[in-house]
Order: sequence, then C-alpha cells, then structure tokens
Amino acid sequence: METQEIIDMVIHGVAEHEAAKPDLLNLALVACSWIKRSRYHLFRLGYAKVNIDSARKARIFAMLLKNANSTIKRADLSDALSDATLHFGQSLQDSDKQIILTFLHNSVVTNTLSLTLAPPTGSRGTPKNQFPWLTISSWSSLTTLTIVASLPSVQALANIITALPKLHTLTSNVHFVDLSVPPLCIGTPLPAIQNLHIGPRGYALLGWLALSTQAGYPLRDLVLDVGSEDPSPLQDFALANVNGVDHVRVTLQDGRWARDVSRGMALLDEVFGVDIVFQYPDCTATEDIVNTLEILAQGLASSTLMDLEISLPRLRSGLRDQLMVLRALEAFVAEFSPVTPDALALFVSQRRMGGELTLIGPALY
Repeated sequence: METQEIIDMVIHGVAEHEAAKPDLLNLALVACSWIKRSRYHLFRLGYAKVNIDSARKARIFAMLLKNANSTIKRADLSDALSDATLHFGQSLQDSDKQIILTFLHNSVVTNTLSLTLAPPTGSRGTPKNQFPWLTISSWSSLTTLTIVASLPSVQALANIITALPKLHTLTSNVHFVDLSVPPLCIGTPLPAIQNLHIGPRGYALLGWLALSTQAGYPLRDLVLDVGSEDPSPLQDFALANVNGVDHVRVTLQDGRWARDVSRGMALLDEVFGVDIVFQYPDCTATEDIVNTLEILAQGLASSTLMDLEISLPRLRSGLRDQLMVLRALEAFVAEFSPVTPDALALFVSQRRMGGELTLIGPALY
C-alpha cells in the first residue's frame, strides 16, 4: 500500500468521529501530504468557512494567497465553503482585493454569504468594486445573503435574488446608482424569503419585490433601518404581501420618514409584534420622540398585534421621561389601534450604560 493511501485512511478514520473539526485541523498541519485529504473532509462536513470581517484580516488573507508556499490557492475547491464573510474597507489595496476576489470566484459558497464592499454611508456614484456578481448567481444553494455595497441598478440585485431558489434570509444595505424599478419577467419565481432586512439604503428593492405575484409568502421578520433614503416603497410591498409579517422592527435615525413608515405598516394585514428603535442622540427632547411616536402609532392597524416594544436613547430626566413616553404610547394605541392597551404586552426601554432599563405596561404606575 502506498504511503499516501495510508495517510488518507488515517484521516478518513478521524473524519468519521463526531466533532472531528479540531483533529482534522491538526492533521492538516502534519505535512503537505496530509493537507488535501484533511481539507476535503473539512469541506465535506461543512467546516470550511472564510471570515474576513475587517481590513486587517483581508490584508493577512491576501498575503497568504500571494505566498509561494500557499496551499489554499492550489486547493481543489470543487467541494464548497459553507459560509463566507468578506469586508473590503477603503484602506485595502486594489491588488489585495483582486486576489481575494479571484479566490472567491474559483470557490463555491453553499450556505451563508456576507459581503461588505463599501461603507454603509458610501459615496454616491459609480461602484468602484468589480465584484464577480455572476458568481453569486451560480451558488444556487445559498440560504442567507447579506450585501452592503453600491450596485449600478436594482436589476443587478434582482438577478441575484431570482437565481437563488433556497434563499430565506436577505439583508440589503445597497446604494443603487439607478433607482428605477425593473419589470419582473412573467413566470419568474422568487425565493420564499422569510427574513428581510432593508436599509438604511436600497428601499427601491421593496418596489421590485412588490411586483411579484408570489409576494404573498409569509414573512417572519421585516427589519427596516430608516436613515437617509425614502422608505415609501414599503407601501407597495405591504400591499403585495397580503399574508402580513410576524414581526416588524423599525430603527429610526431621525423622524423625517416616520409618516412613510407608518403608512407602510398600516397596510400590513397581519402583524404580531412591533419593535421601534429610536436611534437618536442621547438627551433628545422627549417631546420630539412623543411626536414621532404619535405618527408611528397610526400605523399600528393590525388587529393581531400582541407585542409592542419601544427602545429609546438616554433621556434627560431618566425614569420620569420614560414614564411620559409609556403613558403617551398607551394613549396613542387606544386612539389609533384596533387593539386595546390592556391586550398588549407594552415595553419601553432606555439605553443605559451597561444595559437597558425596561418598563412593562400600565401596571407600573
């Protein structure tokens, strides 16, 4: 029996054990002849992941790929990466980006992909990152996709979504150079997305999703981060999504789009839980928060609502202001919602140093 065959048999035996990852990683360090078979089983068992979530890690990974003795760039990647996280900051050199992108282009990601190709508050204009978007479209088994980037059009992201039939979780913070909503080809199936996170950029995507006759699939979570862009496409999406949403979470960076958010929420037929996070500066005037809350409360139109939670910045008068917000919230619910305050689990929490202080319902005063 050849030496390599004996090595492969040893590695195979280790791989059959439960929780084999640490042992396989150690075996891959024995010698070059142990790497390929160890890596094969790491990929086969779903242990192979790439996590580049900072510019420092990106530079180190690029150096590894450029090294003449690197085994990764010569690896047989016909087996797939389970998860991949890539974060390309502005400080990363273009040559390093290209090396990593080439590696990704020659790989297959099967489960979770997270891409940050531009800062969340990225500049306007033509996208600078030449990412191989068509490669993502070929990874048809992806279930979770996160994209923070600039794209030339809504169509570019739409093409990716329609190519991923198993996608159930989508997080999109995308600046579209062209905001026009493309038509949806007749008969084009969309994946049954159950968790959708949009913003603070890229609300035009909701306008495109609203075109699908399949938009009635049930959503578990709809998360809206509302900042600089107009979220009004939420209204079209809510009209198309006749099955409603189990849980809605809205983060407001200021109150200018509160009315658009409220109108969209009012069009959702069934909502069981709502979280509203005021991402305001500490010591914001309580009156400003109450005024915005009154607008948002008009969107609490679902008769199935059971839980309502409001998260506040630190307030000037602490507990006193918090109680003021809680009383105002109960009054707004009584005025605008078909559900009475007594039938709701109401929470008002305030950011504190080291945690949050939470008040529950009317029983506290």
